[in-house]
Amino acid sequence: MELKEALQDLPNQTWDMGTSQAGTTSILHIEDGKLVNEKWFDAEPLADDCHASRVASQGDNWGDGKVVGSMPEAQFNKMLREGTAFDQRAVMAWFKANPQFVRFERALK
Repeated sequence: MELKEALQDLPNQTWDMGTSQAGTTSILHIEDGKLVNEKWFDAEPLADDCHASRVASQGDNWGDGKVVGSMPEAQFNKMLREGTAFDQRAVMAWFKANPQFVRFERALK
């Protein structure tokens, strides 16, 4: 029996797969004989943490170990697939377009 046939015989069900350390929540559903993997990411806690870092580093100069920003895992994975994850210009362009994820304000200048 193939998976597609087996799913047809199962009632609609939902399983909460939890939230990863990176903040991605996954839920699996069987809906009308189809297996659906629903994922989403709540970026608000990460954006709030980045804002706190920006405030704390106000007036700082460039120095050892400045963290420019934090990119959500889904965006980093997208850039990996596109081949731009380690392209400094592409990464900085993304941070400039998404300043809520910047941790060091001077990086935007």
